[in-house]
Amino acid sequence: MLRIEVKRWRGRTEFSYSYLIACSATDFVDVLPSAMRVLCTPKGTMWITWRKFPDSGSFQTRLIDS
Repeated sequence: MLRIEVKRWRGRTEFSYSYLIACSATDFVDVLPSAMRVLCTPKGTMWITWRKFPDSGSFQTRLIDS
């Protein structure tokens, strides 16, 4: 299980989300509502990508625990 914290800004408004997700090796996990896609690799590391939307604002992502 991985805990991910996402902070999202739209203008001056900040939204903060915390997710606990199950992520197996080489699995993609889509996390909503953050429009985040997580790829877990066989070594247990993560690549985080964003599915871009016009109103997505800016994001900061942090892996809290694994």
